Amino acid sequence: MNLSWGRIFFSFFICLMLSTTAFAESFSIKSLSIDSTQKNLLIQGTNPNYQNIKLSRHVLSSPLRVIYDIYDAKLLNPKNSAVLNNPNVTEVRVAQFSTAPYVVRIVFYCKDDESAKRITPTVKSNSISFNLGSEKDNYDHSFFIFKEDQTSPDIQSNVDYTAFYTNLNVIVDDGKKKTEASKPQNLHVAKPSAAPEPGWIQIPISEEFLARYTIMDIETIQDKIVIKGKGIISVASPFVLSAPNRFVVDMPFSRVQKPDLNKTITLSNGDKVRLGAFDAQTARAVVETSNFGAYNAIISPNAETLTIQKSNIVNAPVSNLTEVQSINQNNYSSKLILKFDKAIHHSIYKTKDEIKLKFYNLATPNEQILANFDQTKQFRKITSTPIEGTKNGQIFSIPINPSAKATIELKPDGKELTIFLKENVQKQGTVIIKKGTTVVIDAGHGGSDYGAIRDDVNEKDLTLELSQKLRDYLQKYGVKVIMTRDKDETLSLQRRSEISNEINPNAFVSVHINSFTRSDVKGLETYWYQPQSKALGQIVHNYLTLSIDSPDRGLQTARFYVINHTNAPSILVEVGYISNPDERKEMQTSKRQKKTVKAIGDGILLYLGMMYEQQSK
Repeated sequence: MNLSWGRIFFSFFICLMLSTTAFAESFSIKSLSIDSTQKNLLIQGTNPNYQNIKLSRHVLSSPLRVIYDIYDAKLLNPKNSAVLNNPNVTEVRVAQFSTAPYVVRIVFYCKDDESAKRITPTVKSNSISFNLGSEKDNYDHSFFIFKEDQTSPDIQSNVDYTAFYTNLNVIVDDGKKKTEASKPQNLHVAKPSAAPEPGWIQIPISEEFLARYTIMDIETIQDKIVIKGKGIISVASPFVLSAPNRFVVDMPFSRVQKPDLNKTITLSNGDKVRLGAFDAQTARAVVETSNFGAYNAIISPNAETLTIQKSNIVNAPVSNLTEVQSINQNNYSSKLILKFDKAIHHSIYKTKDEIKLKFYNLATPNEQILANFDQTKQFRKITSTPIEGTKNGQIFSIPINPSAKATIELKPDGKELTIFLKENVQKQGTVIIKKGTTVVIDAGHGGSDYGAIRDDVNEKDLTLELSQKLRDYLQKYGVKVIMTRDKDETLSLQRRSEISNEINPNAFVSVHINSFTRSDVKGLETYWYQPQSKALGQIVHNYLTLSIDSPDRGLQTARFYVINHTNAPSILVEVGYISNPDERKEMQTSKRQKKTVKAIGDGILLYLGMMYEQQSK
């Protein structure tokens, strides 16, 4: 009898222990919150070290719902909901679906199939965040370490002058009245969620940004600063400030865990380091130094540590570049994939027209690997140069369009880096130009100067036809256009420049057709020379390359006579290759000519609007 009770007690004790162990290892959800933009849902647990989060996904119809089940999960508040002001998801409900086994169910009520596809979870230690599909994106950016906003940083302006507008409205300011275009653009403001149903707890709207990276510690080793944290760090391109001189590194989507980390540290070389919150979304590290150009911000292969140091030397195994691959998504976006045989330590620097990647443990790459990728509208070439003073350090320079926004990802093993470039394309834009704005259009060659000739097709004829159509296009928008030649006549390069200088226009554009000894070469090129001409060249070239399905051969400088001796901002556009049979035939069609004229014309109009806005400030 006693033995039987002993067995029963032992069995009960084992069951109790197994049940307790299972409960201790479950994902106990302590909080749910939606960020103030109503684009992200964050679910956090009680155990900071819990790693074993399991999800399943399925879709139901009538109404359309995306359902995620979290296994081995317990919800402390059994029923939670929120009605959202979101273009894709109207409502979110979270509830304890079952207790044997423990399953928490999340239900997203979606507006359409595309909205349902865009909902993406990111699972981390003890947390899950759901992106509610605020924008259509072909990429899973869970591992991004650099990400630019697709919106314009200039909130004072009604138009983004780095963007490509598929429809550009033009208003001529005659000085008599204030135009509607001067009003600020309407901004989407998130409305408070509706009251929950009886028995349901409202999921709170959190003003605090959902951090992807939490800074846990900062330490110094002589003149080196090491920032350590949890999550995936992302960095902005470092920059410098003066009075006093400072080297600044911003870490977007990051927060500092403890207030005592917000302090000033003096390095062995006398430089001072401060870590703190720049705003609710960004952590910032600042180094006060007399030699700010010497510092590097180096991302570790696991994307959890940022080291700020003067040295270009990193103690890590030497890596080799094994593959370069480009993938064209569409005319407006593509990605470049760099693969390595060992994990890489690197820094990211980006300007308007270039991305620079510094790899601190990379051997000299094989030039054939670097060059062996298919060019896209966004990626044309990679050049590699050694980092000065290192045996195994390389700088990759990648030219980009000024309108392109970059996202850079690093795989968890640190062996694959992907650069996504997406052009800043917007459907509608409005610019204001001043009444009396003048542009000189120069049709290349003419008369006895035939230019390039192929199969009885003369460059001088094509340039005149395009220039006349461009004149008509600009005149529709109130621009005064002067032609250097409006018929088939011989005109010297000197006289073309003189015509422009006598008028002193707002812009000068010379239209040409390219040629080459090889018939397979084709594409678009734009040239500028004087400093005041660069912005005009950037905008017009961006419009050409995004409007016409032909290779982008780059925005370049050259001392062509007409753009060297003309005082006004001046460019020379090469709108295709007459030596390429296919492109020659296409350039004679009304469809290609219409695209070319609209691209150059809209680029000029956007530039004129930018210049007028700057002069009006």
